[in-house]
Amino acid sequence: MRKIVFIIGLLVCSWLYAQDNVPDWYNPQMRAMVYPLETYFEGFVTGEIQSNETVESAYNRLKVAARAEAISSICISIEHTIDQKRYSTGVTTKTDFNETVYETFLNSTKMHSVIEDIPGLQIEVWRQPQTNTVAAFAWVKKSNACSYYKKQIQLSFGKIRSALSVAEYLESAGEKIKAKTELEKVESEMQNADKALAWLPVFGYSDESLSELIEERNELEQTYKQKIGSLSHATSIYICCQAEKCGQDYPNYENIIKGELNDMDVNFVDSLNAADWTIKVTCKSREYNKQTFGQVTSYFAFVEASLSIQKMTTKQIVYEDLISVKGSHTLGYDEAVRSAYKELNPQIGEIIKTQVQHY
Repeated sequence: MRKIVFIIGLLVCSWLYAQDNVPDWYNPQMRAMVYPLETYFEGFVTGEIQSNETVESAYNRLKVAARAEAISSICISIEHTIDQKRYSTGVTTKTDFNETVYETFLNSTKMHSVIEDIPGLQIEVWRQPQTNTVAAFAWVKKSNACSYYKKQIQLSFGKIRSALSVAEYLESAGEKIKAKTELEKVESEMQNADKALAWLPVFGYSDESLSELIEERNELEQTYKQKIGSLSHATSIYICCQAEKCGQDYPNYENIIKGELNDMDVNFVDSLNAADWTIKVTCKSREYNKQTFGQVTSYFAFVEASLSIQKMTTKQIVYEDLISVKGSHTLGYDEAVRSAYKELNPQIGEIIKTQVQHY
């Protein structure tokens, strides 16, 4: 008798323990209280473990079904959001952007049977004791998803600003091909930002805050379009320089010549095939003499530059000459050579600009 009572008591305790461990989301009333629909997207399913599957397989099957239910509720919200935006005045004065983004987002959503993984989406399963019934619950908190997408947008905006800044620097240095390559990053990051922007209203992001992000996005796009436009109308120049200074190679001389042309709308390229013009410069320096006047000795040196300018479309050499410049300094021949180069560089730059603009 005692044994029977013990077994009954054990079963009762097990049942009570099981009831105590029922998750909040299993009971409809508790689920509505703990996971209200205005705060969460959710999906709830139940099913039995089939005779031909393991418990783990049943769990996985129901997890997938719960996730699909949650995503289905998101899809409904997407369509509702699209309809609202489609017939509203929009959250900014640039309504074309809103309509295009949301329409595209809706279409791409309908084209895929499974939406991308939603950030923060969680799934739990629970098996009823002594039965083959399993319940699964998937949910995502809307505010958490908003925070995720806003961070993604700001990350993309930061990368866009960085690319624009680098492109600005490269353009100022005449490296317009490299600047265009850098601006390719803007296009991909703008697409990432647009996709994240389309998600925000789905998860309840306020129109006012969304308006600020869209305005920021449009300003970046405008800057990008202006920059890409300025890079599309430039003369391409290939420069080949060989120079020495005081008996040593002068490897930086090509950049110095490019600097003399910064006020032109030019694009320096690394290939002859991409060039409208080819500039060839060969410079050599030589000591000349020194003269003493009283207690001051002046040193004199020459820098001679061979300059050739060819128009690649016609293969015509429009300029070819030898330029000789004399420099002087009281500190020695090295400084006299530097002085000669300072006189020579703007002369070469002016000749190049004159010939390129003339032809």
